[in-house]
Amino acid sequence: MEEFIRLLIVDDEDLLRERIRYGFSLQEYGYHIVAEANDGEEAIDILNRVNVDVVITDIVMPRMDGLELTQYLKEQQPWVKVIILSNYAEFEFARKAVSFGALGYTLKVSSGFQELLALLHQARQEIEEDHEKLRKVIEERHRFNQHMPLLRKQFMMDLTRLMYSEWSGVERQFTYLNMPPPAPFLAVGLVQIDEYATVSRSYHRKDMALLQYALMQMLEEVCGQLCYCSTMPWNEEQTLLLLHWQSEAEAVHYDMAVDRLFTSIRESVRQFLPFTVSVSFSGIKTAYEGWNSGQALGSALQDAIAESKTAIQDRFYKGAGHKFVYSKQSVLNQQFDPSFRQELHQQLLALYHETDELFLQNAIESRIVVPLLRERCDPGQVKEWLKELAQNPIDNDPTGRKQLLSQWMQIDTCFHIHAFLTSLIQWDQHARIAQNQDGSYRKDIQSVLDLIARNYREPLTVSEVCEHIGISPNYFSHLFKKETGMNFTDYVTHFRILQAKRLLKDTKLKVQDISGRVGIPDYKYFSRLFRRTTGQTPSAYRESDTS
Repeated sequence: MEEFIRLLIVDDEDLLRERIRYGFSLQEYGYHIVAEANDGEEAIDILNRVNVDVVITDIVMPRMDGLELTQYLKEQQPWVKVIILSNYAEFEFARKAVSFGALGYTLKVSSGFQELLALLHQARQEIEEDHEKLRKVIEERHRFNQHMPLLRKQFMMDLTRLMYSEWSGVERQFTYLNMPPPAPFLAVGLVQIDEYATVSRSYHRKDMALLQYALMQMLEEVCGQLCYCSTMPWNEEQTLLLLHWQSEAEAVHYDMAVDRLFTSIRESVRQFLPFTVSVSFSGIKTAYEGWNSGQALGSALQDAIAESKTAIQDRFYKGAGHKFVYSKQSVLNQQFDPSFRQELHQQLLALYHETDELFLQNAIESRIVVPLLRERCDPGQVKEWLKELAQNPIDNDPTGRKQLLSQWMQIDTCFHIHAFLTSLIQWDQHARIAQNQDGSYRKDIQSVLDLIARNYREPLTVSEVCEHIGISPNYFSHLFKKETGMNFTDYVTHFRILQAKRLLKDTKLKVQDISGRVGIPDYKYFSRLFRRTTGQTPSAYRESDTS
């Protein structure tokens, strides 16, 4: 509320208006005359242009008198308070004006400033009370709007649980939640934020909630141009669309409709939001005579939601950023067959000693990813299998576990499996290097490992090492790989990276200094090597490790 109460003086006598304006010290008490009028019609014109809190008006005036003005304000602007100026002969009119909603009246001639001031103070009190009521209404409405998406979701879940039988209750809820009532032809869509784990790590939780809210508003606006539409959050990654059409002619061209919907959604999201989306659609559900009960509608929605969930699973194998429409071909092999799972596991174990990254990627593609694409197993079960694989090799390495599980969470489609399994194998190799220092190697190989541990900061060559232990380079290379599972150069590199990770974790040395301390003086090469080995830059590793 502003500091001043805004007044409009309405009287056809110039002297009376001047007396109020110049004779009373209204501004000292927080009252400001913003305009004057000769009669009711002129006053209405001003009221339509100027924000006014209180009208002080005469009763008898030409064209429109004070009674008519009071009645007009009661009907059109009831928040404006009215104080009547009257003569003795006009008491009955003044009382009538009060019955029309005027705050009170004061005598034009005999009443003084204190009488008018008392009425203005009463007006101020009522205005402040009105403003407080309005503030509470606005706050309540704001809270309701904040919870609207969740209330819609709860309503949708109650419908699918067949908790509504009477159609009148369903209609009331649609109206209360500001949702268009369901038309005879409906479908459900699921909008999936692509690479959600990666996107959500880039934003604060509150900012992510705002982005998801903006997505819902955008979806409702974009889809609302093509059909009836309501949106609601379904989970952290997905927004549910309730789509419906009134006429059979629109429903007949459902495939074209979802094409237009997906194109509009995709382009709007690309233009305004920092991610892309995939969208799945159920088949269309029909009730030609209209939905006659909450249970009939609930059953249709139950089927539509199940179909859209099934369709979105196809995204794991076909990739993100696409449209998926339910069909019988959308149904995946729900069970991850144990024998197939064991076969994949054996194929993976055979790669644990491979150190050539290009070979690893090609082998993972042909031996793991391609069979998964062929079998199309349930994505959730595939991801759980991958998570289980990450538990064993690094049980004694909390940092490694944290980073590998973080990478596991970023598996959004089948095409992210390569990077994860490559990291998994490399972590296993690191673990074996770090743990296998217990004298279980041949004496000559253990001597080499000790040499590396003492001199990894210096250049190390196979010829120098062979001279140290007195065997030929060819035999040494064969023997070293047989004992450690890695060739000499890869072992030295992995050992240096392990030391670099320790220094990044335990010291505040600059990355350039660390690269020199671990025997890789070329900082740029060290950064590339570190990222290729760990999946992170040295700086990113340090930040994630201390978070």
